Amino acid sequence: DEGTTGLDPVLREKYRKALYEASKGRLTVVITHDLDEISDFDEVLFVHNGTIIAGKHENLLSLSSEYRNFIQKEE
Repeated sequence: DEGTTGLDPVLREKYRKALYEASKGRLTVVITHDLDEISDFDEVLFVHNGTIIAGKHENLLSLSSEYRNFIQKEE
């Protein structure tokens, strides 16, 4: 997401759509701190104190207090 940091919202959305289209049917790994993006992903890998927690964003919010706390701090 560093490549989109300086983009205006319209261009940023076009970039995101193009990335999603290009990654259809492929394994795509995105490393991001952009919380707006992670809710769209099929699976989120969250690393906390050396432990990896995996799942959909919504599931992680309800199942992992560490993930939930991280999201709340970033919002």
